Amino acid sequence: MPTKQKWTQAETAEEVARFDWSRVDAMSDDQIEAAAAADPDSYVPSEEELKAAVEARAKRLRKPAAE
Repeated sequence: MPTKQKWTQAETAEEVARFDWSRVDAMSDDQIEAAAAADPDSYVPSEEELKAAVEARAKRLRKPAAE
């Protein structure tokens, strides 16, 4: 079965509501990072990728709206 690539806002909200956050709350930051690194479907961006994403988003937000 193919992985779903696009999620609607409603679908995302439904998934977040069903997620068992108590398991995450019980984990330390190191445990969360280790679990993410061990998951083959997880992608942990580098510091450079995070910085580039933040800069690109800031640039989009500052761009004046077309009139």
